[in-house]
Amino acid sequence: MKFFSFIFLIFISVQFSFAQHVEFQGQFLGWSLCNARNAQNSEFGLRFFPKLNFSQQLNKNVALQSNLTLDGRFNQNFSDELNLEQNSHFQIYRLWLRLQSQQMELRIGRQKINFGQARYLRSLMWFDKIDPRDPLQLTPGVDALLFRYFWLNNANLWFWSVYDEGKQLGLDRFKGQKDSWQFGGRFQYPLPFAEMAVTFHQKKIIYQAHHHGFERRLALDGFWDVGPGLWFEYALSKSSVPDSLLSIAHYLTLGSDYTFGFGNGLHCSLELLSISLNKRFFTRVEQLTFVAFELDYPLTLLDQLLLLSLYSDQGQTFVHYLNWQRAYDNWLIYLSLFYSTKSMSFYDNQAIPLVDRGLRLMVVFNF
Repeated sequence: MKFFSFIFLIFISVQFSFAQHVEFQGQFLGWSLCNARNAQNSEFGLRFFPKLNFSQQLNKNVALQSNLTLDGRFNQNFSDELNLEQNSHFQIYRLWLRLQSQQMELRIGRQKINFGQARYLRSLMWFDKIDPRDPLQLTPGVDALLFRYFWLNNANLWFWSVYDEGKQLGLDRFKGQKDSWQFGGRFQYPLPFAEMAVTFHQKKIIYQAHHHGFERRLALDGFWDVGPGLWFEYALSKSSVPDSLLSIAHYLTLGSDYTFGFGNGLHCSLELLSISLNKRFFTRVEQLTFVAFELDYPLTLLDQLLLLSLYSDQGQTFVHYLNWQRAYDNWLIYLSLFYSTKSMSFYDNQAIPLVDRGLRLMVVFNF
């Protein structure tokens, strides 16, 4: 891809040669997964994220920074013969350059772009694939140009242009047109006890294998801290596709959370996501509903317990996820139980190993 190669050359020639500060960090994780539905699919695996950070102070107020993060992975089913070539990969995970001042950021390259108030069921999941059961929040990046400006009252303005690889991300209904550019922006403004934001996005799409069209999105989201936290996300999508493909989509997330003064503090949150697909405005042809309920409790200074239950009215599917976490200075240990009534995937995310029913032990080392 020419765009990505261009960014890589800039990264090497500018930052590696002139950086005043170079930092090497990384993350290493290993897991063992027991699949109760199909024991033959039980597996073990390793993953490594080496990260190089470069920084150069251009003047008193402006700095040039960059990041190169690689992703190396190996996973092997217990029932199969060891095959290093077939079951391993090595690729670029993040690669960006950033020009930054106290109130401005301009970033170009492979990066993570996400925004909005929702935590698990996000109507504004437009550029990532974060599974709500993933404690590491891993997701593929997008190749993009992102500009952000921050006022002193915490208001902020975003503009972006995203290179389309012809894939579906997050809640996309249609594939993007490969090698085209998506455009959008966002303005967020703080209010007393609240934050509100409006977001716009446009992209070229492909439907029915070879037909081209446009999709435009307009979204509004907000958060209130009035004792319990309250938030919402609403997104309207209009696509230039035939009526049979339901050209209009409404996404609405409502959520709330509260911490009860029980023991060390019991935190609970509830989210609901409604997706309505229509031929025209003010009509409803198809509706999907998802519900997420979460409880987390700090057992000790080192131990955290989390329960996440999700429900989809499509097939009356329940998903339950129980996770125990122990944290040290550089180490994280996760012991997770999975149970679902039916197979249910979230955004086609294969970032970390997940199962419908089973047990996973994962150890993470950060350096």
